[in-house]
Amino acid sequence: MRIYGILPFVPLKDTFYAFEFIKSQSPAELAPNYIGFVDPEDENCSRVVPKFPPSYWNLRKRIQKGLPRSNNSLEAWHKSLSRDVGSHPNVNKLAKHLKNEQHLTDVLIEQINSGRVYPREKSEIKKDNEIMLINTVPPKQLVLWQLES
Repeated sequence: MRIYGILPFVPLKDTFYAFEFIKSQSPAELAPNYIGFVDPEDENCSRVVPKFPPSYWNLRKRIQKGLPRSNNSLEAWHKSLSRDVGSHPNVNKLAKHLKNEQHLTDVLIEQINSGRVYPREKSEIKKDNEIMLINTVPPKQLVLWQLES
């Protein structure tokens, strides 16, 4: 099942091909679990529309643009906001928090503009480099390589 982890990195136009190729290489008993499974009750044998279309979860263009692969940083900020102001803050408490947040952002921007570099974890750098390498591999070769490993 690990092979499905490669689909978000396949070009969007090749996602269907890569999925079909993976499906053809997988055991038949897994078929009902596939996204896009063909409904046996349908007389026309049409494909079930996936709940989340590939355009929602495909990451290839985001990686090419150097954008984050997830919204974890946003969730971390929201958790911090919730912890600092609570679930139903009054206007003054919220305004004070947002003013402090703006000050911290201004300080951070000034530090970055002055040349300060915030090092990333080596494991995260390694993961990003591997993903960038994956992004250069043709889709069919990518799927075959994942099947072999």
